Amino acid sequence: MTRKIKLSHTEVEVKLFLEVLGVYGILALALVGIYYLEPAITGFVTVTKEFNYTDDVNLEFSESAEYTWNLANPRNLKSVKVSGKMDDQGEARVYIENNGVRHLIFDSTQLVEKESGMFGITGFAVSEDGESGVDEDSDEGEEEGEEIPINGTGMINDTIINETEIINQTAINETPIINESIEINETVINETTEKIININPDYGNNEFYDANNDGVESLDGIIDFSVKDSDFNWDVNEDKLCTRYEIYSAEGGESDFACFGNDDCCNLVDLESSRALWNESLYLSYGSYGSTTNNIVFAQVLYADYDLDTDAPYSDIAYSSWGNLTAKFLADIIEFEDICIDTCLFDSNASSYNLIVELDNTTLRIDEIKYLVEERVTNNDPILIKNIENISLMENENYTLNLSDYFDDEDEDGLVYSYNEMDNITINIENNFAYMKPDRGFTGSRFTFITASDSFGQVVSNVFKIEVISGKVSEERFEIRDSEDNKLAVFDSFGNLEIKGNLTQDILADENDFIIKDIDDSLNLVVTNPEGNLQIRGSLNKNEGVLNPGPDSFVIKNKNGEVVAYVNSTGSLFLSGTLAESISFE
Repeated sequence: MTRKIKLSHTEVEVKLFLEVLGVYGILALALVGIYYLEPAITGFVTVTKEFNYTDDVNLEFSESAEYTWNLANPRNLKSVKVSGKMDDQGEARVYIENNGVRHLIFDSTQLVEKESGMFGITGFAVSEDGESGVDEDSDEGEEEGEEIPINGTGMINDTIINETEIINQTAINETPIINESIEINETVINETTEKIININPDYGNNEFYDANNDGVESLDGIIDFSVKDSDFNWDVNEDKLCTRYEIYSAEGGESDFACFGNDDCCNLVDLESSRALWNESLYLSYGSYGSTTNNIVFAQVLYADYDLDTDAPYSDIAYSSWGNLTAKFLADIIEFEDICIDTCLFDSNASSYNLIVELDNTTLRIDEIKYLVEERVTNNDPILIKNIENISLMENENYTLNLSDYFDDEDEDGLVYSYNEMDNITINIENNFAYMKPDRGFTGSRFTFITASDSFGQVVSNVFKIEVISGKVSEERFEIRDSEDNKLAVFDSFGNLEIKGNLTQDILADENDFIIKDIDDSLNLVVTNPEGNLQIRGSLNKNEGVLNPGPDSFVIKNKNGEVVAYVNSTGSLFLSGTLAESISFE
């Protein structure tokens, strides 16, 4: 028997109880399972855990030396790896020493080039983030009068050791900084002291140029510089801004200059603008702007709004302090990552170690030290956030369950999941997702539970049911049809809902639609005619276990009096089955 509701111009308010046959089997088994498989009581214990850390040391050696490495996270040290770069000539070795005992970390003679261009040691895993480089046809970073080879290689580091000593011995800034007042055409322009510019120079984020943002590249590479993160204490008109750069060669003791942004602003410091925007990146290659192997790039951001051609001349000028970054170009370099010859497995407990660096006709940079430590900590067991609802799916269909919605670990340990095996349904668990796959043609119910473990403790979920429903159409349905007898929505006896259109929370109805209202005459649910869209004021809740509608709900029951679907008083829809959209009803 099928009951039909034909929509007319009269508002429909319905409270309908559909009586169809529904069978839920194996109740006794479910009760026994729940009794014996209650979730385990969680707690905490003291355990030994391993933690990975990285210290950015940014060291440069041009001769053999020793360095005291003070661990940022001293614990029982279990592994030590180094990353950096060196000249493609000569030899380099690095040892870690404690209590007079040395262990070899790095030996350049054992380096093997990987496909990515990164160097590592044969037999040990080396992290490779992919090849760095740039499309040879790209013209990004080129400017008139500047030769920039577009084949940069990514590097790692931040500073050049002892370069400051060179700078301090040389008069770097030959261009006068803007004074408190500037005389132009015999008119005095007073600085606006209320305006503050905080410059924030940094290496650019272009992945093809100086990919590791350390200011170090090969002779045919490119280093990019940016001031885009500079800030202002007023709502600045960026059309009035400019940035001037000074590129100082430490070897030559000479500087070259560039200015980006507003023409009048650049003219104020006796430079011509070579870029339209003040915050465009500066691309520096070896030889451009007079650069050599060791360079300092200075930057200053200026604001200039003035007019000297009227009867009432005015000026509004502000400028930042000077910021600077280093730029270094190496003849031929090799980059290495995560090298640990004799220290991949290590065992020592000290807060500091000596690094012994032995060099033969080369320069070595150690950018970072990665290390694994072991410590005794309190481990909190995983917890069950909420029970897993009973699951209903159609014959020959799969179902995916996000386990992160049900399990959590306070320590943020990675969780490993398992489940109680059952006949006819297989569960594959990957990356916190449980993929449930019934056997082809199987229909029926099975019960299972899921266990989550952090290697030290575990928690067990509730027992839940997986019901696979026959693909055959139920003989008993609640159908919503239009005046021409076309189906708009169908509830079946298993609590599944099929709609012609789509689900939306933009609830709006006219006199031709199917409407469910609350006691205050507000719309709770609408099935639109002729689109067949389902509009609900609240939320959609699928695959619910036992449905318990509250007062003033629109309820659909089966023949046994079990609720299979309902709309509550706040406009939320609850289904014991699933929702299928965009159905082409015959």
